[in-house]
Amino acid sequence: MVTGDQPPTAGAIAKSIGIITGKTVDDLLEENP
Repeated sequence: MVTGDQPPTAGAIAKSIGIITGKTVDDLLEENP
């Protein structure tokens, strides 16, 4: 998968198509600052 050099973009695409499921470290940090 080619998404450029932006990890947030790659993560968003992966989540939207089901490659990444569940909570990521970033998700947990947003919920518990």
